[in-house]
Amino acid sequence: MIIIGEKINTSRKTVADAVRNRNKQFILDLAKAQESAGANYIDVNVGTFISTEPEDMAWVAALVSGAVKIPLSVDSPNPKAVEAALGILKGHALINSISLEKERFSGIIPLVREFRCSVIGLLIEDGNLPVEADGKMKIADALIGKLGKEGIKPDSIFIDPMVQPLSTSMNGLTETFAFTQRFKSAFPDVHLICGLSNVSFGLPNRKLINRAFLASMMALGMDSAICDPLDKELMGLIAAQDALSGKDQFCMNFISLSRSGKI
Repeated sequence: MIIIGEKINTSRKTVADAVRNRNKQFILDLAKAQESAGANYIDVNVGTFISTEPEDMAWVAALVSGAVKIPLSVDSPNPKAVEAALGILKGHALINSISLEKERFSGIIPLVREFRCSVIGLLIEDGNLPVEADGKMKIADALIGKLGKEGIKPDSIFIDPMVQPLSTSMNGLTETFAFTQRFKSAFPDVHLICGLSNVSFGLPNRKLINRAFLASMMALGMDSAICDPLDKELMGLIAAQDALSGKDQFCMNFISLSRSGKI
């Protein structure tokens, strides 16, 4: 399971204050804690600072990349902000995100090619955000095909089915489960990802919903998630599900994480 740590996001007040005040230690501690907890990427999102996003993205990316050994997920629809980060990063990065929306695709794809990044693809095209599995498959097929024509290999693509909140769209989740099964059968080498907390928006006890949904999606083939690696119970569920699905030989990873107290 590929874990993308979600915590460095200026939609969170504490992070916004740290970026605004250039509080290096706060950002460094948050990045290191996520890496230590088992994250494979650190997501960096400063999108609430619209007028200064490229500058702020570059500052955070430089700070975090110098402190952790894992790559960054550069999270922005703004090509200038993405480029500002990629220009200073060392090694592999993930761009979050691209879609079939014409302006977004044309703005992001040159950066994917130039910096040889992996990329998250959202199942959106101009004026269309499908709920049904058929609609999601149609856009996924078109987006993967278009990325392939740009030289992006399947294992460098992460597809996000745009999970709807359970509180507003019960049918949406049923369709997402159906899509996931079909998708992994059709595109076994392409990653499937989601922003985990979206599913529980508006509900109490959100962590319970997040964990139950993640277990269900992992059983259907989802292999990555943008989530909170500091949630030890969530990380324990991921390790347990990997063991149950045969991805953790002799449960060695589960045993190691249990003994270390990380889950």
